Amino acid sequence: MAAAFASVQLSVSSKPSSRTACLVISIEYRLAPEHPLPIAYDGCWTALQWVVSPNSNGASNKEPWLSTCADFDRVYVGGVSAGANLTHNTLMRAGSDALHGGVKIKGAFLARPYFWGSNPVGSESKNMEETENRLR
Repeated sequence: MAAAFASVQLSVSSKPSSRTACLVISIEYRLAPEHPLPIAYDGCWTALQWVVSPNSNGASNKEPWLSTCADFDRVYVGGVSAGANLTHNTLMRAGSDALHGGVKIKGAFLARPYFWGSNPVGSESKNMEETENRLR
């Protein structure tokens, strides 16, 4: 797990950005246990609404670079590990709640999604540390 501005995260986001001329915005979300779920889900939704807000009438987000650089007809969301879980939840919410300006999410990528239920599935262990060590 790394912060949005950690070198490993910057590498993950800057490569596709430089190779495809896309704008990548990395979200820093609040972590459990200090901030239990659904705080991270709500924070990511709020951040996405902020990103697309220049596309709406009467936008409260007055970031000229975002209005100039972003193509709101081609919005993709994605994440790695726990970020993929956050992406999944953001997509589910986008299916029922509208984004500002009528923006639609065109696609998503989930890399090594991390989902943990209350009951183990298949060969999953109840011991989180054991499972994480197996994935390394």
